[in-house]
Amino acid sequence: MRHYPFPPLWIGGDLLEYRSCDSTYCRFDYKSLPRLPAYQFDGSFSWLRQHRSPLEYDKRFLDGWGGKAGIESWKEHARVVEAELAVAAEDCGVEIPDSFSVFLFDFSLVTMLRSPTDCYFHFPKTLIPNRGAQGGYFIHFFSDSQNCYEWYLFLDPDGTHCVVASDDLSDPGLPDEFWDNQRQEIVLCAISFESFIYRLWIENEVWFRLVNQDQPLTEEMVQYLNSSLESKEV
Repeated sequence: MRHYPFPPLWIGGDLLEYRSCDSTYCRFDYKSLPRLPAYQFDGSFSWLRQHRSPLEYDKRFLDGWGGKAGIESWKEHARVVEAELAVAAEDCGVEIPDSFSVFLFDFSLVTMLRSPTDCYFHFPKTLIPNRGAQGGYFIHFFSDSQNCYEWYLFLDPDGTHCVVASDDLSDPGLPDEFWDNQRQEIVLCAISFESFIYRLWIENEVWFRLVNQDQPLTEEMVQYLNSSLESKEV
């Protein structure tokens, strides 16, 4: 794992008997997490596109998107924001990874992910400068419904990226000590955007299929859960 000034911790929830969490979210050491099929991560999200969309079988999820009117509004807004974000990144001298744009501005992909805690994707408004020694920029793209955590794409000055979780990094009143990250205010959730989406998708979808039983677990989901048990036993 490339060195970033953020401790590697996954922000996740309960997976019933496969993994316990006594709060809305818990911090899990990366060593306890199942490995991901990185060989599938080519930026196309073909591994995600092969599954049925929850919009087809989860009415609550569809209603949360505002039905057809909400969908069309989202698509129209996406085209505008994508162009604006590209200009903002160019002005800052950084490059947004293709995987981020491919996913966030494609409605068919964004709507593949349900959330047990009603987290939601949203369009970034700006790039947030990192006031820590590392430099770089944060792009806010995912939020908890009660603002327990916010998720960001971190663009490193060397051209790499990762996904981090923290509080509201756009708050101008954050003290310098916050940016020093000595108390783990910012944590590294994934070494790439696509790996973050994969783990987020499979853990959330597993939860819904175990609790609501609206779809059967796939073989890859069963393998992931079994790996979670093996990690817990070690």
